[in-house]
Amino acid sequence: MSHYMIAIRVLFVAAWAVVAVPVGALAQDQVPPVQQSPQEALAEARNRTTQQLFDARQFEAAVVAAEEAARANQAALGDAHEHTLLAWSNLALVRELSARYDEAETLYRQVIATREAALGPDDPEVAAALIGLGKMNRNRGHYRDAEQQLARAHEILVAALGPADLAVAQSHNELSRIFRVQDRFAEAEEHQLTTLTILQTRLGPDHAAVGNSLNELGVIHHNQRAYAKAEPYYIRSLFIREKNFGAVSVAAARGHANLATLYHNMGNWQRAEIQYRRTIEIKEAALGPDHPDIAVSVRDLGLMMYEKGATAAAEALLQDAVVRLETAMGPSAPAVAGTLGRLGELYLAEGRLADAEPIFERSIVIWQAALGDAHPALARALSSLAMLRMRQERVADAAPLQAQAVAILDAALGPRHSDVATALANHAMILAAAGDLPQAEALYARALGIRETNLAPDSTLIAVTLDAYAGVVREQGRDAEATDLESRAYEIRNP
Repeated sequence: MSHYMIAIRVLFVAAWAVVAVPVGALAQDQVPPVQQSPQEALAEARNRTTQQLFDARQFEAAVVAAEEAARANQAALGDAHEHTLLAWSNLALVRELSARYDEAETLYRQVIATREAALGPDDPEVAAALIGLGKMNRNRGHYRDAEQQLARAHEILVAALGPADLAVAQSHNELSRIFRVQDRFAEAEEHQLTTLTILQTRLGPDHAAVGNSLNELGVIHHNQRAYAKAEPYYIRSLFIREKNFGAVSVAAARGHANLATLYHNMGNWQRAEIQYRRTIEIKEAALGPDHPDIAVSVRDLGLMMYEKGATAAAEALLQDAVVRLETAMGPSAPAVAGTLGRLGELYLAEGRLADAEPIFERSIVIWQAALGDAHPALARALSSLAMLRMRQERVADAAPLQAQAVAILDAALGPRHSDVATALANHAMILAAAGDLPQAEALYARALGIRETNLAPDSTLIAVTLDAYAGVVREQGRDAEATDLESRAYEIRNP
């Protein structure tokens, strides 16, 4: 069994793993030891270093290690050696995590092409590489490409390994997720139920991987607002996590966080608050009082308090989250900028424009310093400031900010990403307010095209876009076209 296939087989067992794991770390009892040359041993050690740095959350060092491993392993062993392919796969993942998607895709395709040439197009190793590429394309919003890649991987694995293999369970899981993000919930549930069946049969009903699958079923029902169906899946998943990792563990905290979000969305404020506070309590015990993950739950509790109408409590919690992050990570950490953005949005929603403005401006400065001028996070902060400028009736200032946000997202995520559609729709709204109706119409048309490509035909978001598009068309005196767009939106909402 090769390194890459071993890595895919343990994804359910060790869902926290970030990069492919060297063979020696996982499979000493599965395959006989192989005599390696000194160059191979050194190459394996380089890959192991990348893994260890990721495990230690030393991400910047892991990037450097992945780059060095890819360069050195290729020079020492050639393109087709297993250690080189593993290094390329790890480097692809760190490029993906840095939003350098085109570079990551090139690496993934190199791995796929090399494996196809050496093993044939229907080898499970090819499927493993396809899953890496498909997951990345799912995360960047290229859903059709992702679906094709994941479906091909699934077909390869079923044919090669049979329908009940753990690697097939992994491919069912990935297909479930690509269908879920497209709001194709029936298909997502079908694949996840198959995942669950395989895992329960192969690993037992209380295995940690079973808990992850149950949690994913909870997410599927949660996302389609079938809250009563989601709740028992979340509860069962939490029980398994507590059994495997303990009641005071990060895994258990995540289970409580899922329930908190569920009750939050149900408007059950009391139960949501209990779960949020239990999440915070467990994280403080498991990670220490100053860990930045605690600030995330404090922030989420603050957002719920705002929705509940407890504005003062919400503001205090969001400010607390900012302070926690500044203490743990420094005042210029990207996580600080992200939480500042949420605090700024609270002020914006409350009409406290003078309070929101410096918050958004500070957030932009942090993102630029930390990640440069081309990162999606900066685009979202610029968009928030553009919305503030609209509230200040400074339309001329809002338009270039939003245009910059669109350009960043377009370049970083690709022209078909759902976030690009949102940015385009916001830009169209600003241009319409400025009286530039033809350009606003063009942007709404593009946003609609992206959403129709990425989303199910009955998505409410498509209906919202159609209505906004119709508005600018009608303002230009083309009532018949506007009525047609509005009719399409009505049919989506009233099937």
